[in-house]
Parts: sequence; structure tokens; C-alpha cells
Amino acid sequence: MRTVFCLIVLLKSLDFIYLFQIKEYRFDRFFSSLFEEGLWPIFYFRSIKLPAKTLRNFLILLMVLFSLVFLFSLPVSSQLWLLILFPFVSFLIVSLSVLLTKIPVYFYRQSLINKARLLIRNSLAVFIGITGSYGKTTTKEYLCQILSSRYQVAKTEENMNTDVGVALSVIKNLKKNTQFFIVEMGAYKKGEIKAICDFVKPTLGIITAIGNQHLALFGSQENLIATKKELLEALPSSGRAYVNAETVGFKELTKNLSCEIIPFYPSKTKIEELAAFNLGLSEKEISSVAKGLKPLPKRGSFYQGINNSLVIDDSYNSNVEGFLVMIKRAETIKKQNKIIISRGIIELGKEKEPSYRRILSELNKTRINLYTTDKLFKILDRKNQVKLFKNDEELFKAISEVCNKETLIVIEGKFSQNILRKIILNY
Repeated sequence: MRTVFCLIVLLKSLDFIYLFQIKEYRFDRFFSSLFEEGLWPIFYFRSIKLPAKTLRNFLILLMVLFSLVFLFSLPVSSQLWLLILFPFVSFLIVSLSVLLTKIPVYFYRQSLINKARLLIRNSLAVFIGITGSYGKTTTKEYLCQILSSRYQVAKTEENMNTDVGVALSVIKNLKKNTQFFIVEMGAYKKGEIKAICDFVKPTLGIITAIGNQHLALFGSQENLIATKKELLEALPSSGRAYVNAETVGFKELTKNLSCEIIPFYPSKTKIEELAAFNLGLSEKEISSVAKGLKPLPKRGSFYQGINNSLVIDDSYNSNVEGFLVMIKRAETIKKQNKIIISRGIIELGKEKEPSYRRILSELNKTRINLYTTDKLFKILDRKNQVKLFKNDEELFKAISEVCNKETLIVIEGKFSQNILRKIILNY
């Protein structure tokens, strides 16, 4: 009995470590997921997933093992009760371990930030900050490619947009000859953009767009807007702020700023081209690079799929505006059978139902079907265009049975690597 109990607690603890890992060890993100998916599905009915092999996960696992030694010594009668409550036991152990590992992690992060701060202080590079609810990474990558045609340019890597992610990128990529350094800045609550700006000291800032992504964590759209504005407030009076004039909160974003404000209109102007022009590149230079820009991986790229189908891979993440864009894009492609697959959009909070209604309203104008594991989509479905599945494997099985060369599959949002490999050939 003792062995069985400890083994069950260990396996569930590994799954909780995985969940904390993908939520960046943040309790706010973990509880937001718990609220959306439900306590019972996460605690009792999830398939066990193993965490990555990292130092922090190893430390947490060590603490779990030490706790199991204590639990193993308990009387069998106590273990019978704990066996029923095993997910709660695992959650408590892992939660305490996450909290304890925050102490060494904090000092390690601060050492990296201080090292990056010193490098920035001694650099002549101009730092460009980019933030927004979506479009950050694409804008960063495209602007980097365009500016690199004339200048020495560096940037934060991939989606490393937290304070420590930015610090690591600066330490690795900032060189003596760097002229521009482009920094992608992400946040889940007020103060996190400011924390990055405190050591980066940006001169130029770009707000791509404001949506409702991670609204459950911000608490309100006002908080979300205020957080993104922290980038603009950090700019010097000689700095320049590029702000999407078509986005929600434009007036609030541009109020009481000391720097120059340049509104841009995404329906007419590509921000990376406008910013590059103002930084000295000619229209000819910009055009020669821009015409060769391609969609970034997992952000609308085309691939050959299962059974000769055509696949649009938009699996990097999912947000409402991006979902709507994919619906419109799918409509322009000549295929008889069109399917969007989605696991839903996370951390929308109270905006989840109206956001899904908005998506379904656009979907209802088409003959596109939505395959999903998110129950709310099916609950709100009024035209029988949504097909609900218990898990990813059932969803894939349904796709494999109906798709052929006349099928378009749009992958909207994150799926496991296993599912992506099955859908996309040579993935």
C-alpha cells in the first residue's frame, strides 16, 4: 500500500511540475488555467505529462522525493485517506517546492539582469522596445531583417520576452559594434514591462496592438493598456513612440507622454517599414528586403499535410484577432473542405464567451468547420459548424478520416509536437 501510494503521488507530482513549467512557475497563470479547465479534469482526469529536464525541475523533484520519504513513514490508515486525495497531496508538495525554489531563482535572475544592465550601460546601441497583445515577434523579426540591410542589428531571441529572457538575449547578442538592439517585451501584470525598461533604457517604442490576450491575469483591459504603456512612459523626451492608431486604447496609450508620438495605421502602413524609414533607410532599401519576407514558422506558414491536404500552421499561439484573420484567410483558398482545429484560447477571463461569440459569428459567414476540444465553442454553436472532441487524439482521428487533396486544415493555436507531426508531412 505504501509503495502504491507513493508511486501515485510521484506520478501526479511530475504532472504538476509540468503544468507549473508551461505556466512559467507562475501561480496566477496556473490558477487561471485551473479556473478555465476545471479542478476535476486537471486534478483527476489528466494524462500524466513529464516535465523538461531543467535544473529547477530537478530541484523541485528532489523536494518531492524528500516529502515522499515522510509520507512513506505514515501509518497505513492515514495513507488510505491520502490515497483518495492524492492529487491535492501532490499539488501541495509541488506548490511548496515551487515557492522554495523561487529564492535561488530570484538571485540568479537578478545576477543576469545586473550583468545585462552593465553591458547596456557601456553600449552605444539604440534600443528599440516592442510590445502589444499580439504581433510582437513578427514585428521584431521583420524590423531586424530590414534594418540589417544597412546596420549592425541584434535582437531578443525567439519569444524570450520576460525580464530574464531579455537579459539572457542581451548577454548573448549585444556586441561592441551593435548599432540597434530590438527588444520584444511581454507581460502578464502591471510593472513587468517597466521592470524590463528599467535596465534596457529604450529610445524607441512600438505598440503593435491591444487585444484581450491574458486578460484574466491583468484583471481588466485598463490594467492591460496601462501595462503596455509602461514602455512608452520609459522613453526619454528625445525618444519616439509608434502607436497603432487603429487599436483599442489609443487615446489612453498616447496621453501625457513626453516623447514624440507617431500614430500608424496597420491597414495602410507596415510598422517595420515605417520605423526603418525613419531610421535612415531609403524606400528602395526597404522594398528590396520587404518583398523577400516570409511568414515566420508557426505563424501562417503553408505545408503539405496528411492525405495530400494543405495545411496552414498558425500554432505558435492563439488570440482572437489572429483567429479571425485565419478564418478570412481560409476563405480565400480554393478548397472544397475547410477545417480549423483549435484547443481554444487561454487566459481570456470574463472575455472568453464574448470572444468566442465573435469568432463563431465570423465562422458562420463561411462553410468552414471548427474541430475543437474546447466545450464552450460547442455550447455557443448555433449552426452545427463546431465538432467537439474529448482530446487531441480523437480530433486527429476525425481529421484523418475526412481529409484529402481538397481539404484545407488550419492549425490555430498550440498542439503537441506529436499531433503536429501527424498532420504536417516532414514536420
